[in-house]
Amino acid sequence: MPTCGTWACEATYARLPADTHPHIAATARHLVTDMPRSSYPMALDLLLSAAGARLAEIQDGTGV
Repeated sequence: MPTCGTWACEATYARLPADTHPHIAATARHLVTDMPRSSYPMALDLLLSAAGARLAEIQDGTGV
């Protein structure tokens, strides 16, 4: 999957119609600029790691 800041992400934002996505259309150039610095991938990894650890606790009986 391409990361934002690449041509694929820019093209995706550029194709969204302003009548259905007015806020994205109005801020697309800022989104393309800022998304590479987004903490979303790290936050998602943290969430999934925590969920996996919790599931392991429940499965082995150490979790309440």
